[in-house]
Amino acid sequence: MGAHLDVREIIHHEHCFRFTDADHIAAYVATNPKYQLACGEQEIAGRLRQTVGDGPLETSSTVSYVVAARR
Repeated sequence: MGAHLDVREIIHHEHCFRFTDADHIAAYVATNPKYQLACGEQEIAGRLRQTVGDGPLETSSTVSYVVAARR
């Protein structure tokens, strides 16, 4: 029989990112272990310029944490 959990709390934490240009985004992506890309910063920046341009970019993501206890 599997264990059951009682959810006590759910916490949403919003992360906001502001990048100045494609090079700035590429530098972040290339050093973040969350992204495992086979290409280098220059290739990432070039592809970004083709898809989103080279201006400033703002984006966000939400990380959710669940606090629970075993029944």
